[in-house]
Amino acid sequence: MKKIIIVILYITLQIFSGSAFALDDHIIEKAYLEDPTGYLNFDQAQEKLFTPYEGLLNRGYNRNVYWLKIRYARKSPNERIFLRILPTFIDDIKIYEKVGENWEKDFLGDLSPYSQREHPATAFTHEIKSHTSDFIYVEFRTKTSKIIDVQILSEKDLTFAEGRRDLLLGIYFGILALLISWTIYSNYVLPDRVILFFMLFQMSEFVHGFSLMGYLSKYILPDDPMMADDITSIFVLLHVLAGVVFNRALMNEIHKIKKLVYVYDLLTICNLGLLVAYFAVDKGTAVAASGVLVIPMGLALFYVPYKLRTSKIGYERGMFWAYLLLACGLMITIAPYLGILKAADFSLYASLLNGFVTLTALAFLLQQRRTDQELAFYEAKLNAELAQQEVGIEKLKREQQSQFMAMLNHELKTPLSIIKIAHSSDAAFSKFKSHISGAIADITNVIDRSLLADKYDSNSLPIQKDHFYLEPIIQDKLVNNFLKHEVVFQSESVPQIESDLQITKIIISNILDNAKKYGHENTPIKIQLDKTIVEGKSYSRLSVANLPGDVGLPDETQIFSKYYRATKAYSKTGSGLGLYLIKSLSQLLGGDVIYEVKDEYITFHFLLPLTT
Repeated sequence: MKKIIIVILYITLQIFSGSAFALDDHIIEKAYLEDPTGYLNFDQAQEKLFTPYEGLLNRGYNRNVYWLKIRYARKSPNERIFLRILPTFIDDIKIYEKVGENWEKDFLGDLSPYSQREHPATAFTHEIKSHTSDFIYVEFRTKTSKIIDVQILSEKDLTFAEGRRDLLLGIYFGILALLISWTIYSNYVLPDRVILFFMLFQMSEFVHGFSLMGYLSKYILPDDPMMADDITSIFVLLHVLAGVVFNRALMNEIHKIKKLVYVYDLLTICNLGLLVAYFAVDKGTAVAASGVLVIPMGLALFYVPYKLRTSKIGYERGMFWAYLLLACGLMITIAPYLGILKAADFSLYASLLNGFVTLTALAFLLQQRRTDQELAFYEAKLNAELAQQEVGIEKLKREQQSQFMAMLNHELKTPLSIIKIAHSSDAAFSKFKSHISGAIADITNVIDRSLLADKYDSNSLPIQKDHFYLEPIIQDKLVNNFLKHEVVFQSESVPQIESDLQITKIIISNILDNAKKYGHENTPIKIQLDKTIVEGKSYSRLSVANLPGDVGLPDETQIFSKYYRATKAYSKTGSGLGLYLIKSLSQLLGGDVIYEVKDEYITFHFLLPLTT
């Protein structure tokens, strides 16, 4: 960022530097006379001793009247030459030139209507008609700073100088308008108090510069110089106030420089007091005091880079460079206006120069701030989402733990009661043998399924691939657990499978046991083994269909959920893990289990990839 700002500073210095576009100035000598009383007339001033000077007249803020004595030379007898005076905010200018034997007086200044000027230029321009004298006198009265530039130019050079000035100032105001547009859009997208104050600061800089450079009188109030002068003075005050308020808001966000906020609170009060003084006391004093007040404001700004000099944080490093530039620029800008430093060619535009560089640097800084804020916002949002997910996971774990404990309490209590009754009975043990075996089998089944589900959830279930056929596994299960009238089994020739044999047996056993447990008692279970193609891939398919029993149809949205059991299913022993396991384990093997209800039959399709 600092490299970009240095480039902008260099280009801007070249733009506003008179040396960048040399003009043929006809002035040979310049001298000034200071009139503290303000009562000298032209004849009296002529008799006084003038002090020679070079460059710009630079006398700071005071109430004194100044006279200039200028000696010039025409390049040719018939050449048209013009006196050009800047800046454009001088209140009252009187020009004395000798025409024939008499001295004639012409009036200029921003208290004279623009519409009545002889030449349509923002700079004060007077055509020198005298051919009998090579001297011209100029009297200045103004409540602003006494920093004055005079030139005597040919018509061609005057046109070029004014055209160049208007062009470059047009570029300046265009860039400023773009910065303001960016700020308005940025604040619209994401309202921000600091950005809002920056927008007001930019707008005040725009109006301040527009009026200070003479465009308010030229384009908006050509017939009302008093109002134009008041608006210009008011925006000089408001511009300083807007800068103080914005910087205070920005500083208030950085803990390391919070002490400076109190200084800017005092500066805010002082600037508000100057606004009151402008209307209630004296306009000139208020404007002059505003310029003086910039000095403590600029000195206070050096506190920011001093406190942030060792910071490694990106945004704070940006503030270090921006405020170092801002503080130095502010002091360099105001010093010539106060008469502390000698004025250079660009000093007439120093306020605009400083405003341009400052607003550009601050725009980069605020863009970095906005980027950091967005990153922090998205990081906080992501952390909140992660925290919410963690809360959800913890809640799900607690719910599953509660469901698990409820399942254990319900499913183990009955078989344990049977064992307890058998243990305490005086009857022969053989009478309860089958009941005890069933109870032990139920307990074993619940424990086995719980352990298997835990291994799957913790990703600790190893896969050991073997080559085998499905039909023998199904036949073995049917022979040992089903009667012939309970099933109708149809089988096509299915190729050999390459998968985990033990997990495949568990899946098939669970599907068949589920059909037997929850199917209608008086109807057979339909079992079919065949091949199918899904999305171009070959699978073996085991389809197990049965009419629903007393439990009825399960909830399709929860059928494969962990611990889910239909409301009426609690009359039968079960862990709520069977369907969860067959779905999860089949997917672990690269297959799937699909639930379907068709022609009143509940069907589970177990798909397993075929060996290629």
